[in-house]
Amino acid sequence: MKKFLIVSTVIVGLALTMPVFAKDEYLFCNKMPAAQPMQLSSFFQKLEGEGYKVREFEYERNCYKIEGYDANSRRIKAYFSDTDGTLLHVWPDL
Repeated sequence: MKKFLIVSTVIVGLALTMPVFAKDEYLFCNKMPAAQPMQLSSFFQKLEGEGYKVREFEYERNCYKIEGYDANSRRIKAYFSDTDGTLLHVWPDL
């Protein structure tokens, strides 16, 4: 019984502290929704023109998020503004 109580306490303690360690990937995104978000066709044309190759795409928290390859064929995770498609932040996708 004592062992169960100790293990339960540790699990609950870890569960409560996990949100503190979670990173906010959308920190760079707009806080307010755009009045007129950029059309997806225009956004993808812009990316193609800049040499990006998109593997995965998401629209969340007023941001376009892509996972794919940049113009130098490096795997990336990138966040773009939904208003004009400007690059907000990019991480290497390891």
